[in-house]
Amino acid sequence: MEEVYLVTMEIEKLSFPVGYFMLDEALRIKREMLETYRSMGFKTKVHITRFEKLPANPPGLDQLAPDVLAAN
Repeated sequence: MEEVYLVTMEIEKLSFPVGYFMLDEALRIKREMLETYRSMGFKTKVHITRFEKLPANPPGLDQLAPDVLAAN
């Protein structure tokens, strides 16, 4: 079972989860979101949190990337 990563965005001090992804996808999302929102002038942070496995009943399970579901 592979590790999964929770991507969380913080825009203008408002924080929300984006979803659970494999590392390469999480890093791509982080890069793209930082570029997109900062270019529009928003103060933006993107956090990536590692999990050994997918947490039980994670929020937004229906929105998981297909590669995360397949690995778990």
